[in-house]
Amino acid sequence: MMQPTQEITRTINLVMAATVALIALLLTGNTASYADGQVDTFTIGFDEIVSDGVPGLGAGNIERPGAMDLYTLNVTEATTVFFDHMNSSCAIRWTAEAPDGSFLFSNQAMCSGHPGLRELDQLGEYTITVFGNQNATGTYSFKVWSVPEPDTFTITLDQVISLNDPGPGAGNIEQPGAVDIYTLSIAEPLTVFFDHKNSSCGIRWSVQRPDGTMIFSNNAMCSGHPGVRELDQAGVYTISVVGNQTVTGTYSFKVWTVPPPDQFVINVDETVSPDNPGPGAGNIEQPGSRDEYTLSITRPTLVYFDEIYGPCNLRWSCEAPDGTLLFSNNVLCSNDPGEFLLDQTGDYLITVSAASNSTATGTYSVAVLTVENADEFVIELEDVVSDGVPGPGAGNIEQPGSIDRYTLSINTPTLVFFDELAGPCNIQWRCIAPDGSLLFNNDVMCSNDPGLRMLDQMGDYIIEVYGNQSATGTYSFTIWDVGEPDEFVIDFDQVVSDGVPGPGAGNIEKPGRVDLYELTITQPAIACVETFGIGFICSMRWSVEAPDGEQIVANKPWCDSTGNRVDLDEPGTYIFAFNANNDFTGAYSFVINTGKAADFNGDCVVNIFDLLALLENWGTCADQENCPADLNDDGVVNVFDLLILLESWG
Repeated sequence: MMQPTQEITRTINLVMAATVALIALLLTGNTASYADGQVDTFTIGFDEIVSDGVPGLGAGNIERPGAMDLYTLNVTEATTVFFDHMNSSCAIRWTAEAPDGSFLFSNQAMCSGHPGLRELDQLGEYTITVFGNQNATGTYSFKVWSVPEPDTFTITLDQVISLNDPGPGAGNIEQPGAVDIYTLSIAEPLTVFFDHKNSSCGIRWSVQRPDGTMIFSNNAMCSGHPGVRELDQAGVYTISVVGNQTVTGTYSFKVWTVPPPDQFVINVDETVSPDNPGPGAGNIEQPGSRDEYTLSITRPTLVYFDEIYGPCNLRWSCEAPDGTLLFSNNVLCSNDPGEFLLDQTGDYLITVSAASNSTATGTYSVAVLTVENADEFVIELEDVVSDGVPGPGAGNIEQPGSIDRYTLSINTPTLVFFDELAGPCNIQWRCIAPDGSLLFNNDVMCSNDPGLRMLDQMGDYIIEVYGNQSATGTYSFTIWDVGEPDEFVIDFDQVVSDGVPGPGAGNIEKPGRVDLYELTITQPAIACVETFGIGFICSMRWSVEAPDGEQIVANKPWCDSTGNRVDLDEPGTYIFAFNANNDFTGAYSFVINTGKAADFNGDCVVNIFDLLALLENWGTCADQENCPADLNDDGVVNVFDLLILLESWG
């Protein structure tokens, strides 16, 4: 039974705790009245969950504004604990006070970061006070975990740490605040790779050197590995694993010994692949491993660095004799580093490894290829370049980095059509004018032609063909001399066809050609262009230029279904131009018929749709200047206009 003196002391402590909590609330702006406040008091122990009604009626609940719950926790020996709030709201706050009246924490919301690890180094009663912010009420829950001494283990290099290995408690954070400590003895400096395995982001680890400095600290065990690190001090390294906040769970890691790099000597045009040029080549066997290749250059050499295959998480770099980097950390799965001039004599160092924080391993293949001097040829307009034509090596990119160069001399301004005839999409070409400007660049040999270009500079044009990245293969092209347009005079209702009304009419003989037809009228007229033929109907285009030079129809496809009516509003000569899109060629035929005013929708046929349009405008014209359905121009759409339309039917 409690003695009177003890009971008086306990009562005084409770009153003091309530007073302290009240002062804390007032200092932080919590001005709720305590005149009707309720104070529930409870005694709790370590690892006991406080919740609604536990450990007693009124616990875990702020029933009304101004109420407070006080919990006393008796500590008989110094210990480490973890203050863990559970299902609570941000409006519920808590404070923890040591026996001497100092605060471990004060007025913390019970909804976000936990107060967490605390050292209870005073003996006696600790007081935990829970209250509502302002007029807040509601239930809450918390627990004061007793944190055990860290589990400690001795490990060795290349040992996998996992659940209960190397001993009970290893690889597991059993409760909030728990710590696992691993010691690793190193006799001499060496390189290692820190590799976390099946773990969560809430588990963190740190490594401390023998002198107390950190190699890394508080790294999450779920993303980038700490990776390659130098253990440059002999002695005991300490690896600590903890949970972030209240996180618990299992984890696994390994500290790999990283062996010295595998080293090889290679030559230009030698392919590196698994175990070639020697055992260990072309293979990253374990995390942190590195392969080094020395390439000796005795004279300036143009080469192509070609990644042949390898996973995306392996990288390669090349360092020149003076230590400068030609390229660095390029992945082994996509674009080649490509073409480089090795203009320093001495040893170039090629290194293959995974990224420093990656556990990637795998096989790969690379090569450093000599780029021969460009194959050079002279061509003329309309020469067809193909494999072996106009000479050995033409029309073919034999190896990565190769270039074929063609010279075309122009002595008078010439309209030409650059026509790719065959080739893969990874073969590209460009044309350089005599002044060094580019007519086109990096066009692929598998889709749209560079097309029409005016060569208006006198001198040598250079056409270069090359592979994109490591591409090779055959190709073919020609450069057409388009020449001046064929010109003809025609009239309404005259059918144009192949050779009619004259040689060259009705035929696009070569890519880029244009045929021009002149139609002269003495008074305004309506023209309907009727096209024939289906061979390349959508590739054919036609345009119309008015006497004043205005283009009234522009590049209209033959397969356009919007109608071919053209209003020729002014007397004079109209020019109808016909050409093909891209490199299409072939015969065609058309006729320009006299159009009908009753063709309101411009489809060159008077039919039900035009009748409906007339009926829709029946009556007096709202706009006397613009009333197409008024066919007799009397200002009214009526039966007389209907008769004119029916007369024009068809």
